[in-house]
Amino acid sequence: MELFEAINNLYKEAHNCGNIWFGLLLTINKNGKYSSKFYYEGTPLLDGNNEELDKRMNDLRS
Repeated sequence: MELFEAINNLYKEAHNCGNIWFGLLLTINKNGKYSSKFYYEGTPLLDGNNEELDKRMNDLRS
């Protein structure tokens, strides 16, 4: 399965559950470890402000 197709399927499944995100960041380091971040409406998606994003996401989890 191509990566784009997998992300598209993930988005559709999340949308069906009411979990609507607007962006996804996937990073993979040289050891194969990966991390992901989902971006929601109102989060600093484009400005690269990960500190602000993490604060907002932690506030949502509280």
